[in-house]
Amino acid sequence: MSLTEYLEVESKRAEESRIRWRQELDLFCELAEFYERLCAAVKISDIKIKIPSDLFLHVMKLMYGVASQVLRGRLSDAEMLTRGAIEATAISYRLWEHPELIDIYQEAYPYIGKTEDPSLWKPSQAYKENFSTGKLFGQKGKTWDTLKHFYGMCSAMATHAGPGALASHETRKNTRFL
Repeated sequence: MSLTEYLEVESKRAEESRIRWRQELDLFCELAEFYERLCAAVKISDIKIKIPSDLFLHVMKLMYGVASQVLRGRLSDAEMLTRGAIEATAISYRLWEHPELIDIYQEAYPYIGKTEDPSLWKPSQAYKENFSTGKLFGQKGKTWDTLKHFYGMCSAMATHAGPGALASHETRKNTRFL
């Protein structure tokens, strides 16, 4: 299938999904509007609020992307975006709970300005230690257990190139299809 054909199928699938899942889409749109109102209500007074607020906006953007990808039948892309939203939520909570980590978060990539440096995208040791999965999801309770579970599932199914990322492939007439 060519890219043009793929995009046509994807567009048709999105339109069919909007019709089939109209009630769910309407409810999702109401949730998105609630998020927008909530965001407008936050007044930024200092850095302790700014970064979690920015991460909240990031989660909102990812939420829109998840809905868009689900409507198009692109579930692994939706899972990848969901993983990002869960991670951003956990980081935001960690920064809210531990504002002393804001500098470490802001300086997570110390080589960012050195474009020729092979360490350009290597996070600092302090960032790795303070924002590890264990630290992000170390809280007690069912909510955190559920978030950690879905974070792991989305990692396995969409982010990492393990067997889970291949789960949506199928064989038809001795040819592999996505």
